[in-house]
Amino acid sequence: MNRRLRDRAGTTGLAVAVAALVLAIAAGTAQAVQELARNGDFAAAAASGLPEGWSNESWLKSNTATEFTWAPGENGLGAATIRSREPNDASWIQSVGVSPSTWYRVSAWIRTENVGTERMGAYVSVMDTFFYSEDLRGTRPWTPVVLWVKTGNLDTSIKVALRLGGYSSLNTGSAQFTMVSVEPAGTPPRGSKQVYGGSGDETPSSSLPWARLAALAVAAGIGFVLWRYLFAPVRGSRRIEAGPPGSAAPSTRAKRTKDDSVEVDPIAAPGADDGRGGAGPDEASTSPGQRPAALRRKKGRAKRGR
Repeated sequence: MNRRLRDRAGTTGLAVAVAALVLAIAAGTAQAVQELARNGDFAAAAASGLPEGWSNESWLKSNTATEFTWAPGENGLGAATIRSREPNDASWIQSVGVSPSTWYRVSAWIRTENVGTERMGAYVSVMDTFFYSEDLRGTRPWTPVVLWVKTGNLDTSIKVALRLGGYSSLNTGSAQFTMVSVEPAGTPPRGSKQVYGGSGDETPSSSLPWARLAALAVAAGIGFVLWRYLFAPVRGSRRIEAGPPGSAAPSTRAKRTKDDSVEVDPIAAPGADDGRGGAGPDEASTSPGQRPAALRRKKGRAKRGR
């Protein structure tokens, strides 16, 4: 019994360790897959001197019209800046890989200074579409903005733009951007603004990304492993205490003992001691095909009586 408990405890410990390892790997993978924007905090630089993963462009190409700068920040949280002295449509841009027919939540934090109030201000958008977040005008402190985008049936990438001004809406002023995020998501919550490519009334389960389904499958597998080794009943092996070699097999009259073995009732066992120091009525062991002596004598008297 003690050995069985030790074996079970060892197996349980191994199962828990394996489950914890799988969970850690799954959590790290899910986190890496969920965040699609690269260097969204502008903490890393590319060899070109630009923030890694980002490029910039503007309608007016003159260096005097718009200035693009960025800084990683002392605490690792950097920011990208657009400063337009002349009315312009200027953007920091990153191409992000996506899956077709999937919802994404695109967000960022923006701070503005002296942005014109009559035209499009500072915002996040998807290039080559009319998908954009709330735009900030005038002078505003750090403010989060968000938009929900459902990709088309053939989309495999989108261009996320951190933008000041827009098409036919050129503007001036200064805008800073940081904490840019692109995450696959379920259907937008009801009442959400800036929802594009689909409706917020869609069934949430129909738009869950594959990463979440994979996470559910991993969680279900870990739950089964834990149940199997922690809570599933242990089936004890049944064994019969055999007698010495050459003795007769015990009858079915037996009882189970605490250690899950079977104890044979000595009265029910042919050839067992009857308590008087000798054997029972049929004290000679019988081999296969050989009848007991008492049975042969009884049958012989029956024949003579006939």
